[in-house]
Amino acid sequence: MLPAAAGSDVVRDRREEILARLVVIAETIPGITRAARNRQDVSGAARPAIIVTDGHEVCQPPPNGSRPTTAPSLVDMTPEIVILYSAKAEDVGTGINALRLALIKAILGDTDLQNSTGTNGFIRYDGMLNELTRAKDVAAETNVNFTLSYPLIVSELS
Repeated sequence: MLPAAAGSDVVRDRREEILARLVVIAETIPGITRAARNRQDVSGAARPAIIVTDGHEVCQPPPNGSRPTTAPSLVDMTPEIVILYSAKAEDVGTGINALRLALIKAILGDTDLQNSTGTNGFIRYDGMLNELTRAKDVAAETNVNFTLSYPLIVSELS
């Protein structure tokens, strides 16, 4: 919850709730040495790490055509969640997959995230994209993709 303007109640920003919670979840993954939001400067010494960036969002079209502008809308957000990992070539695949699996389980099972997405929203694992850089050790950057759909309720914003 965010503070509102003077004299009003607390504002609820579900997007911010979700993004902040994703970082908290990332911090709980066994073996992760660092979790951060919107950071690009994670050195090899800070790996394995998970970086959550704010990503994108798009409002779903209304199910029955037009609706009043103050009616709730469902918003699909796609934050970028990147696992940074370095290991010997023979170990990198197993290591990154173990972190990926733990992250998927933690996000899909988190009750705070489920509360933020509401009864009409959802949390969906969409897949992953893996990039490997070969050197003495292999550095992996794995994007783990989720869609989190949450209600945008105008009355919560003021």
